[in-house]
Amino acid sequence: MRLSSPLLVVNFALVFLVSCGRSYPLIGPPGPVEANKPAHIAVTPTVLRLRPGEVHIVSVKVKDAHKNPLNNVLVQVRVSTVNTVSVEPESVLTNEMGEATFLVQGIAETPTRVGVTFTADSVLNNVEAFIVSE
Repeated sequence: MRLSSPLLVVNFALVFLVSCGRSYPLIGPPGPVEANKPAHIAVTPTVLRLRPGEVHIVSVKVKDAHKNPLNNVLVQVRVSTVNTVSVEPESVLTNEMGEATFLVQGIAETPTRVGVTFTADSVLNNVEAFIVSE
């Protein structure tokens, strides 16, 4: 029996798998990637230091699995602790470059830490905001 033949080796492997009575999934290329579906969100900056009343711009970029920017994707924002920061707008559609811009303002009077989460579809990313005393 000559084992250098690819067909013989494959047949031997199939006979072995069947004789063991087990089923093994075939390994192949990954499944299709949905076009125009958010897969990545980049947020800049990732950390904010705000004084009460101070405003910073946060930029969000939404891309698909192939790292292509996605336009007209709804990006929503959620703040972990109320009465600490305000974010405007609460949601916005990305532009043709896959970007959305938000204004984050410190409103808490005492030093605190708060998480700000940006979501597009089921993909999310966070910013840590620190309110510092004046």
